[in-house]
Amino acid sequence: SEMNYDYDNGFRVRTITTSSGWPTGFIHIHDRGASPPPPPPPPPVTVSNLLSDGGFQGGGYGWQAISLSGGVTNHVVYEDASLAREGTHYMEANTSPNAGSIFQDTSVNLPAEASATASIWARVNPGQPVTGQYISLCVWDLNSLTNACNNLTLTHQWQQVQVTTTMPSAATDLRTQVYMFGEGNMDFDGAVLTQDLLTDG
Repeated sequence: SEMNYDYDNGFRVRTITTSSGWPTGFIHIHDRGASPPPPPPPPPVTVSNLLSDGGFQGGGYGWQAISLSGGVTNHVVYEDASLAREGTHYMEANTSPNAGSIFQDTSVNLPAEASATASIWARVNPGQPVTGQYISLCVWDLNSLTNACNNLTLTHQWQQVQVTTTMPSAATDLRTQVYMFGEGNMDFDGAVLTQDLLTDG
């Protein structure tokens, strides 16, 4: 018999000229074997929240307040799923004068040039008027006393603010701090602090 091979589109085409027992011009198509399927994607990276009780489900464990001289900063955790952004609890705070804050200190072990990112959801309490209130979210490297901050103007809708800081030297203590500006009650939920996976990225 006569066999001709032709490779096209991932198949081997084999034409066989045979005796009368086979149809004339019979073509046998054989899959020569496609490329193996790609490996499955890696599992998603689990983001570990370095904050204690970032969602305030534990009553605000680990959170504290700083009042300016002659002023007062109030903070309390409420349980009300209809008002919380996630879960059933949220923190409400106010300050007088401006720049009172809530914060949490976290022990870490970060090398120089490592970065950490903090985020929090915030809004003006729906029962309060919006009059230009805003917050400043900061992450402090307490070893070098350096920080990075980002501001968010508040409305009655939940909004997220995020900030990233890079350590100039090895860091063992970080502070996640929210400074408040304006009158009335401000609500907070879903606070997160993570170590970035990329160094100086």
